[in-house]
Amino acid sequence: CEERYFRNNEGGCDKCISNCQACTNGNLCIKCNDTYFLKSDSTECISYDKLTKCKEKTHSGCTECEEGHFVENQYCVTCESKTEHCLTCNKQGVCEECSNEYILNEKKQCVHFNQISNCQKAGNGKCVSCSFWYAPSSDGLSCESTPVWWVILLGILLGLFITVLFVILFAFITHILFK
Repeated sequence: CEERYFRNNEGGCDKCISNCQACTNGNLCIKCNDTYFLKSDSTECISYDKLTKCKEKTHSGCTECEEGHFVENQYCVTCESKTEHCLTCNKQGVCEECSNEYILNEKKQCVHFNQISNCQKAGNGKCVSCSFWYAPSSDGLSCESTPVWWVILLGILLGLFITVLFVILFAFITHILFK
């Protein structure tokens, strides 16, 4: 049979599916025409025009996507389709960066900073500011209790000042009364 045709059971030639260059029967394609890719089940040839956000188009569909997308079932899909509030992900769709005000946790999910206990502000996917008496952890995924040394020092100095004041006042009153 000529190209784009296959030999049927009666020995005649039948046409392959639309946009198929070579096939084994009327339902299964082996190779699609140029600028078409073969659906994974080999039952359809689909135009490259259907591959949006795709950097690398092949006869197998898209193999590489633009930033913020990954390949799933031959097409590019957004990272956010797999992980809410995700801006960028790896080729497997695992989130690597979250949108503003979101923190990328150890499970690779994007959580709003107000869901992190004592976190008050997020930046670059981490908690960057915590409420008083707390500081961001080294990995930026939580807030840890931490002493505020200037408050402690101020309290000690104030206590010392009051003590010295009472001692002076007591000495002054004692001096006046026993004079």
